[in-house]
Amino acid sequence: MTLPDIEATSQLYWASTLVTAVIDLGFISLLGWRIQPQRFRQLKWALTAAALIFWTVLWTTMVWQCWGWCYRYVFPWWARWLIPPCYGLIYGAGGLGLWWLAVRLPGKPVVSFCLLGGLISVPGHLWAIYGAAMLEKVPLLQGLSPAPALVFGVFEFIFYWGVIIVIAMVLEGLWRLYLQWSTG
Repeated sequence: MTLPDIEATSQLYWASTLVTAVIDLGFISLLGWRIQPQRFRQLKWALTAAALIFWTVLWTTMVWQCWGWCYRYVFPWWARWLIPPCYGLIYGAGGLGLWWLAVRLPGKPVVSFCLLGGLISVPGHLWAIYGAAMLEKVPLLQGLSPAPALVFGVFEFIFYWGVIIVIAMVLEGLWRLYLQWSTG
């Protein structure tokens, strides 16, 4: 896939961050209102499975759709086969860790889970920016400063972890239906 001759700017990322933050506020508030702490506690393994599935599918899509204009500048060619399952496993385990922390923190665990999920974007994005020099190597990102990239990543991941909660609810609902059906 080739992109038109465009450039991601800091101003574009700040504007995108504002839009994403507003979406997150509504989405996570709705999830926090609808999913009570006891219900969230029951989602432990469904959240782990949902995180594994979500991140594997996301990274498969990102690597295969964005390889030519983005990730080929950062990763060796053979990594496109390893990144999706590895990141799926890492973030699946991360989902379990987020769940563990979220049920132990005060307040609504759904909100804590998503906010913590946003924060776990920081190490990966720091590595991409400073370790892999992504902002210098990827032509599309050369007009972007580190700060808006890092801040946007937090709100981006908050949204992702909210989606993972929704997927977990669906998976858990399907599992309950299967159990009802199989036991007769």
